[in-house]
Amino acid sequence: LCHKSTMMPPRRIPTTRQRPRPQLLPLLLIIILALSPLHLHTSSAQAHDTSSSSSYANHIPIRYKVNQKQTECLYERFQKGEQVTFSVFVVEALLNGKPKCDLFYEGPITTQTINNDSNNNDRNNMSLGRMIRQGLLNELAENRRDPTKSLNHRIKVDWTHAGEEEDKLLMRQEIERANTKQQQRHHSDPNLKPISTFASPRIEPFEITNRIPADGYYRVCAQAELQALVIEMDARSSSKMGGVDEETGHVYTYAKRDLLNEEAAIDNKNGNNKNGSRLDSNTYQSDIEELSKLLVNQVEDADLRQTREQIKV
Repeated sequence: LCHKSTMMPPRRIPTTRQRPRPQLLPLLLIIILALSPLHLHTSSAQAHDTSSSSSYANHIPIRYKVNQKQTECLYERFQKGEQVTFSVFVVEALLNGKPKCDLFYEGPITTQTINNDSNNNDRNNMSLGRMIRQGLLNELAENRRDPTKSLNHRIKVDWTHAGEEEDKLLMRQEIERANTKQQQRHHSDPNLKPISTFASPRIEPFEITNRIPADGYYRVCAQAELQALVIEMDARSSSKMGGVDEETGHVYTYAKRDLLNEEAAIDNKNGNNKNGSRLDSNTYQSDIEELSKLLVNQVEDADLRQTREQIKV
């Protein structure tokens, strides 16, 4: 017998019509366009405030990774007569090395300036890198001949024995004795050019300040010895930072400059308040009443119980 197979028609599953999702993109664009003028105005105001009072708050010294037997340098242009503080600090000695480096600063490397006139297509115009390379080859050797018009100093800086422990203090004294012997050899033989070592007693940047003898580009360089180093270098000028700190003898740090700017802003604000209208007696009286209310609310009877018992004793 053959059974006739009947095909059942597919059952329709009722579906609920999905509501179209609201398109948020046009709404977001409208909100952004509406708020954009306010945002630009706020940004410009913040930029103006940063340049006037807190322009150094986010300053971070430049870091360099200096491989073994390699040298990294920082170049800056300074004007004659201003004070400049060169700062170097070994952040990390890689491969368990010792935190010490050879430091030298010199200049002027070149007294030339870059012509920023974009309309001038003269072939004599050159980039800063090319100008400094030519200065290192030509001008620097000539400038070194007159010590009164140039800087040329070298020193070894060692943070290995920083600290107050007795053994570290003894090691720093030993380094000082070695420096004295080198100076004595130099006096007996002027051809010898010893490089003294500064054993830093604290974990902080090594800083040295000099007066710039002539306009031009100067450089501060750090050289690693047997291990690679991570080094921070900086050069602060008195014309940019507003002078020299009398407490340290160096150009103001960025943190100190920010502090002085904030104090000056507070003094100016207080001065404006003093020069304004005087407060009348009613205002003073209301301030006294408000202060007395605060004191009454803060001091309760339970708080004075122990004091009363001590008085009775």
